[in-house]
Amino acid sequence: DDLNISVALGAVFDFMRDINKLEASKQDAQAARAAMMDFNKVLGVIEVEEEAKGLEDEIERLIQERREARKAKDFQKADDIRDSLLGRGIVLEDTPHGVRWKKAT
Repeated sequence: DDLNISVALGAVFDFMRDINKLEASKQDAQAARAAMMDFNKVLGVIEVEEEAKGLEDEIERLIQERREARKAKDFQKADDIRDSLLGRGIVLEDTPHGVRWKKAT
């Protein structure tokens, strides 16, 4: 009679809150995303847009480019890439586990 969607959505939000607190590797993040997509097969509440995927790919490409610039000690180029992303509302965080990015708040 009742799927109790409010409890299911609460569990999804709790899961995402817990995942966001972790220093996750790229593989862990991909596994969490896969789990969310499995949840979404039942719940149908997450819209995945190709534009968002394209943006993620571009950000990852720029992060790799920045990593290579830093390795080559081209700190000006690395700073320019960071500033460019910041201008687009993307904040980079250098962590012991690699670079993480998030949307500026």
